Amino acid sequence: MIVPSAFHANEGASGVRQLYLEDTSLETCLSFENREKHFDIDGRFKFALVVARKPGPTRTIRCGFYLTNLAQITETARVITYDRDFVAASGGPHATLLELRHRDDMVLVRRMLQDHRPFRAWSETAGVTLSRELHMTDDARNFTLVANVPSDVMHQYLPLHEGKTIHQFNDRWGTGPRYAVAASRLAHKPQTVESTRYYRCACREVAGATNERTVIAAMLPPGVLCGHTISVERSPAQRPNASALVLVGVMNSFCFDWLLRQKASAHVSIYILAELPMPDLVPDAEHFVAHGSLRLCCNHRGFARLWGEQIGDAWHETRPRRSWPAIADEPEREQLRAAIDAVIAHGYGLDHAQFERVLAGFTHRSHPDAAARRLAAFDELASQGLESFCHAHDPYADIPLVTERARPVISMVTTRDLPVGAAVGV
Repeated sequence: MIVPSAFHANEGASGVRQLYLEDTSLETCLSFENREKHFDIDGRFKFALVVARKPGPTRTIRCGFYLTNLAQITETARVITYDRDFVAASGGPHATLLELRHRDDMVLVRRMLQDHRPFRAWSETAGVTLSRELHMTDDARNFTLVANVPSDVMHQYLPLHEGKTIHQFNDRWGTGPRYAVAASRLAHKPQTVESTRYYRCACREVAGATNERTVIAAMLPPGVLCGHTISVERSPAQRPNASALVLVGVMNSFCFDWLLRQKASAHVSIYILAELPMPDLVPDAEHFVAHGSLRLCCNHRGFARLWGEQIGDAWHETRPRRSWPAIADEPEREQLRAAIDAVIAHGYGLDHAQFERVLAGFTHRSHPDAAARRLAAFDELASQGLESFCHAHDPYADIPLVTERARPVISMVTTRDLPVGAAVGV
């Protein structure tokens, strides 16, 4: 059969995949990009050549991904054999097939899967729940262009983030939110209103496996909403802020990003995240990643309360006290990010060569020296030991990690609950 690539990748095709895996011997799944215009469709679209025979079940599958022509199926490094145990471990209940491009990637993925909890299990333990909040079409009647909101009532509105308004460790990207939502329009969404009172982790939902980075995660200040192109926390009161900070640090790492690239094409969906393995972070590593993520995310005074909760009055940055962003110098930010990446690679149990292979999967256009920085940090960690490395790169290492559940930062009262003419308190 020739089928859309959804056959091996999409959540909606889970039943079809399970049918073929159980009732046939699914022998071959070769996925092609349409760059050579085999079909009269967009060159970015993918299709798969599938060979299946009766009877089943499937034991092994010959797989190839991101192929462009039939000649490539003779390249032994490009066509990889997946066994059912590997499909179960990497694809979870949806039985998706990882889109590995080279045989050496199989060894790397097996290492990162070994003895590591999937994102779903980690999230349940940590109390971090990501989902969609508002839909850009279904809820559009409640949106107002920011430019059309009078300044004297702007405090009654909540800015609406879209995927393009955030970037890694940065909630202010591009031109800023286009829309805002009046708090009075959210009376029918009490959970949404409540969650906006907290600092929250958010992840861009629309992405691509060929972009410079696929996973884009940031902390959001209280008082903002998200459209459906962002997955955002919906129950932030159920976890410490430190857990959300750790997640932002992990998701923005090259290792986690590389793993997701083997699954994601155009969307970083919750079902894709659910089965990705999380790194095993010992307390020293978790402490370091939370503090590092905090320092990178505190880019304006909207994060002052989060800084105070996590660090208190301490300030060991090169900038004047309580100057935002906490770290403004780009090389300094990159150095900290390199240290975080090294700790997370260590948490996945990678060696130098394996981490180097992960980094080789990215273009590093924005930071050409990114791979060299991270490998140098990884080697430094290996020579110093994890505990010494984390303490050396965290000026707040002596401050205990805050493990109490998060508390609301602002109060939100919809106008439905107030006398006519009263303002919404923020």
